[in-house]
Amino acid sequence: MSPVERTAAWVLNNGQYEEDVEETEQNQDEAKHAEKYEQEISKLKERLRVSSRRLEEYERRLLVQEQQMQKLL
Repeated sequence: MSPVERTAAWVLNNGQYEEDVEETEQNQDEAKHAEKYEQEISKLKERLRVSSRRLEEYERRLLVQEQQMQKLL
């Protein structure tokens, strides 16, 4: 390979490397965002479970109160 061909190959390879680095950094950023969103989804799911349990408890209490009111009437 001639010096000119080696230089051309080197320039082409370095350009490819820079693009790969940029792609890798972008993929890492996307992975961080995805992880952040997954954590947020997990937190929201847990809050939803807790809210659902509270709602069930409140519904039970309301039913008991309604039954007591019916007995009083």
